[in-house]
Parts: sequence; structure tokens; C-alpha cells
Amino acid sequence: MHPDAFLVACLERSKSAGLHINITSTFSCSDSFLEIIKAESYRWDTILVGIQGMDYETRAGFLRFCDLCEGLLLPQLKVLVLQGPYRVRGQIFEEVIDDSSMQFYNHWIAPNLTQATFLRIVPSRLSFSPTILNMELPQYKSPHDATFLDLLQSLNSLQDLSVTFQSQYYFRFSSRAPITMENLTALKITAQANEESTLLAPQSLISSLQMPILTHLCIKLRCDRKYALQYYQREDAVLADLIPEPEHHPNLSSLQLDLILSSSGLWAGRTPDLQLSGVLSKVPLLRDLLVSTNFNIAPLLGNDGRWGIPPLRRIEFRDCVNFRSEDLHLWIRSLSHSNVWAGIEEITIRRCLVKNTKVLEKFSSERKVKILD
Repeated sequence: MHPDAFLVACLERSKSAGLHINITSTFSCSDSFLEIIKAESYRWDTILVGIQGMDYETRAGFLRFCDLCEGLLLPQLKVLVLQGPYRVRGQIFEEVIDDSSMQFYNHWIAPNLTQATFLRIVPSRLSFSPTILNMELPQYKSPHDATFLDLLQSLNSLQDLSVTFQSQYYFRFSSRAPITMENLTALKITAQANEESTLLAPQSLISSLQMPILTHLCIKLRCDRKYALQYYQREDAVLADLIPEPEHHPNLSSLQLDLILSSSGLWAGRTPDLQLSGVLSKVPLLRDLLVSTNFNIAPLLGNDGRWGIPPLRRIEFRDCVNFRSEDLHLWIRSLSHSNVWAGIEEITIRRCLVKNTKVLEKFSSERKVKILD
């Protein structure tokens, strides 16, 4: 069967189901193929475009697709994913398609496009207003921080933002006044800190944002121990700088921390402690806390019980490989002596090296502690 005839048969069989348009390095098409999928554009549900690895023929097909998109009405399109070229120390692995073609998504009408992902590329503007935006900021010879801040300022409907910093991203985000994200309720930051990557970019981005209704914050950090001790007094202090000040998030109630410490040399001595008290002091209304780390987790309270703790309700420790039974005993005892213990609904220990000892059985009987494999 001719490829075009096979495509037509598949489209007829699928009836009105949504179509996923996938354009990557293996994309090759004829003009007749493009005309067939153009006729079904009212069914397009997801578009994924990957620039990396495209040869001449594939780029030519992509450019014809860009022309095809001009002025199209895409009533069912909900998701756009655009993957830019890889770069290493400012060098581009593939020839870059000109910027005007890379803005193809601004030349259509897609009233229901609510989720966008841009990997290794920063759009200067969007003709649509997503509620969910995922960004992986690329390595550039020159900073594009102003472009990204201008983009964020224009996205009034944005509710969920995820930003990943590639390695070797050194640039500082600078704004004369904080950018107010009026509808943002969830923020995720993924970063790494080592000899090639600093925390300057994520720290400055977070401090540039005012998020009045933010309720959920996720910080995912991979940090080299040598870097941490070079710039901080303790290894875990790198985390505190990634938590925005309370005035930037007056309603933050859910916090997820994923902190992994690596070592470029031999790891000697005791596993470093993660002191959560300093972090929690920045989230005065915190109700839900999830921690994943290879640090040991230190007790929240000193012996005199004077540490301030937010009104926690649910706590989960997940994949905390150095969090052992004796450490958990100390942690829970310190928490049980605080004024928030009565309000704690559940403490979940998931995939940690913890056994259900007699001490824990007492708290388990109160249905406050659950240990799961």
C-alpha cells in the first residue's frame, strides 16, 4: 500500500480521536503527506518538535511544516513540546534553524493550548497563554535572563512553572522589581552545583519572583560536596538560598525537597546533617513536607524546644538512604515535644533504612507514623 493511502486508512479508522504530531530527526514527508495531516488539523492534540540531530532533508521537511502551520486553527491542540539543539560550552552540535521558523507556534490559533515545554530554547514571546510551562534553560554564550523574565511577566494565566538549569549556566537574573506571578500556584526548580555550575542563576530567579498565591514549591538539587564547603559553612546550607523569603510566597503550604550530595573525592567521616529548621523558618504556613535526600536528617528541635515549627500536618521521608531508625527516633521525639505535634496527621517513612521498633510502635499506635517499603 502507498504510504499516503496507508495514512488515510489509519486516519479514517481512528475517526475523531486526537492526533499526536511528532517531528524529530527521523521526520521525512512529502507535500502530499503534509496536505493530508493539514486536512485533519482540527484533530491535532499534541505537537512535539525535536530540532537536535536533524539532517538537511529533515530540516527541509520541518520548514515545510512551519509553512503549513501559518494561520491554522487548531481547536483541540493542548500540548506543545519543542526541543532545541544541544550546546556544549557555547558550541552548537547541530546547525540551528533560523529564529523565525522556530517561532512557528506563534503563527497558529490554538485557543485550548494550555501546556508548553521548551527544552534548551527560550522563546521571546508566546501568542498563547499556557497554564503549565516547563523550561530547560540552555547554555548560552550570552545571558538570556532578560528574555526569560520578560516572557514570565507576559504569562498572566500561568499556574504551574517548572525550570531546569542545564550545567554551566552562570548568569544572574536581574529585575528592578520582583515580577508578580499572580496566578502561579506551583513552582519546581531543578539545579546542580559543582565546579562547572553555580547556584547563582536559580537563586536570582527565585528572588526575582513575587508569587502571592503559590501553594507548592519543589526544589531538586544535586550538589558536589567540594562546592558546598567552598561557599558555605555546612553542606546543607546550599538549600536555604533556594527557598524564597516568606514575603514572596505568603500562602506557601506544600514543600518538596530533593537534595543529593555527591563527592568528587573520597567521602570521609559521618554523613552530613540536613538541618531542616532553617528551611522551615522560611515557610511559616507549611502543612505538607516531603524530603528525599542522602543526608542524615537532624532533629528539628534543640533540647530547650525553642525552634519555631510551622503548623505541619503531613510529613513524608522518601528514599532517605542515610536516615536510620535511631535518627528517626530522635527526629520524632523532638517533634513530639513541640506545640505542633497534636496537629500532625501522618508521618510516612517510605523506602528508608528504618525498622518498626518499640519506640516507633508507640507512635504507630497513634496512627501518626507509617513505615512503607
